[in-house]
Amino acid sequence: MKQGTLRYGGLLGVALLLAACGGSGSSGGESAPPVVNPPVTHPPVATASRACYGDDQPACNLRIYQVMVESFADGDGSANYGVGYGPSQHNGDLQGIIDSLDHIKSLNVNAIWLTPVFDSCAGQGGDNKLDATGYFACDFFTVDPNFGSNAKLKQLVDAAHQRGLYVFLDGVFGHVNKVGVSKPSPAGLLPALKSGGAGYPGQLVDYSQPQSLAYFKEVARYWIEQYGIDGWRFDQAYQLSLDEWRAIRREVE
Repeated sequence: MKQGTLRYGGLLGVALLLAACGGSGSSGGESAPPVVNPPVTHPPVATASRACYGDDQPACNLRIYQVMVESFADGDGSANYGVGYGPSQHNGDLQGIIDSLDHIKSLNVNAIWLTPVFDSCAGQGGDNKLDATGYFACDFFTVDPNFGSNAKLKQLVDAAHQRGLYVFLDGVFGHVNKVGVSKPSPAGLLPALKSGGAGYPGQLVDYSQPQSLAYFKEVARYWIEQYGIDGWRFDQAYQLSLDEWRAIRREVE
């Protein structure tokens, strides 16, 4: 598995692909009509402004299977949410995904996109259903203990790569849990936060403060360097400016 081949396309290709489809509805993202680009000739890579060109680019050949982590499969009964949105038993975890990789591979896909796996401080924010989605995290460097552990995620990534499957994580870099961010990053950083207004279920990241971009650049880099993921899908992209997304993209590249 060539770990580096998809990072450019994984970041931009997956983000743009899903933005055109309205993104995930788990955190109230706004839908938008698909954007169809006109036919283009293939420019040199150095001047390319889109995610991919042609069949020789891995990002143009993604067949993605989305996994809703908390509702997919229960492989470890020691910790579960047990609550969530929809009719599932809401006992899903990373071990359940590992146990299902052969089945996923048999569906003729070549990538899996996991809904957010980071710690959501379950029980502290007052809404375990929302915490179970993962879209309002409190610690972006630790796997939610109801899903598994950092080591279990590394096991999943390695097992997927052995089967020729890319792994994308879901990056929610514009908002966090209402309890805030529970601890600094390995580099000692914390993002600045601000209110999302009346009725908003979490807090927004304040990108007017430079530590916020520095924090999420570290997040984006950490899971590639330490755990070998192949790219990111980004949630609610409108909560960051284009300059901030470009900076995170450069960090991923």
